[in-house]
Amino acid sequence: MNEGIIGIILLALISVLVSLISHIIYKKYTNASIISGLLSITMFLIISHIMSGPEKFLLIAFFVGGSLSILISFIVGGIVYATKKYLIKK
Repeated sequence: MNEGIIGIILLALISVLVSLISHIIYKKYTNASIISGLLSITMFLIISHIMSGPEKFLLIAFFVGGSLSILISFIVGGIVYATKKYLIKK
């Protein structure tokens, strides 16, 4: 695998973990999704900077990665909230 694919997999893993934590702790769905998406891409870019040096296209990486992170966070948040409602009914 090349560095691009590994980076996308790492971004997805960070996004899922941060999203799970933020949706479990924070109750508002939209705010938790946006906060976790922005926090995920910030963590990913910091790790990327430490591992391979400064990024040439930092703003482009922030917006593209941020939109991917927010999308992942909305999906994970939907699963978390559906699971919470299912568990509350039982």
